[in-house]
Amino acid sequence: MELCERTLERQILSIRPNYKTMLRCLGRLVHGDGAEALQRAVMSTEEMHIVLDLSRVEAIDAAGIGVLVALSKWSHKRGGSLQLLNPNPRVLERLQTTGVDAVLDICWIVGEKEKHAVV
Repeated sequence: MELCERTLERQILSIRPNYKTMLRCLGRLVHGDGAEALQRAVMSTEEMHIVLDLSRVEAIDAAGIGVLVALSKWSHKRGGSLQLLNPNPRVLERLQTTGVDAVLDICWIVGEKEKHAVV
């Protein structure tokens, strides 16, 4: 993970490894505080394959979950992909409670290996 490191809207750090763009989300993905900024950041990129690192997201609400689902649909329509990386337990619980974990690509990095969720 090197190249192009920059801050987007003070909450999202973009890192371009290999052929994917990784957006490291910090703070909260909730209505009025992060969800809309994330959507703008992802939709403004020309990259086809996007990884959202959710390990530092403290909270997510219905608006944040809605944005994740919308971004997943948007990326697939473009022929790309969207992966959610390392969601913290609180965020993962919200995704599971709402059932969207079944339609989103959730994965974890364990050491150097990427492991897809089996839910």
